[in-house]
Amino acid sequence: MPINALHKRRGGFSYIVGKYQRLLVKPAPTISICQLPITNYQLPITYYQLPITTIQPPLNLFNSLIHFWDAVVGGTDLEK
Repeated sequence: MPINALHKRRGGFSYIVGKYQRLLVKPAPTISICQLPITNYQLPITYYQLPITTIQPPLNLFNSLIHFWDAVVGGTDLEK
């Protein structure tokens, strides 16, 4: 269930805060189970980043990061 639906159904942000506070009071295995999917989602990101660094030289990777930053921000200060 998405968090937005949970917000609308159960009475807003205070319910979410109270629910997570009750989760922290519970024993540690429940918290570790809740954190496991986060690590599973982060692992493929590192796997996808490894071929980029091994195939391309660091200068090309740095230039591609600059072009990506220009695409996100909309140009550097030198271009404006």
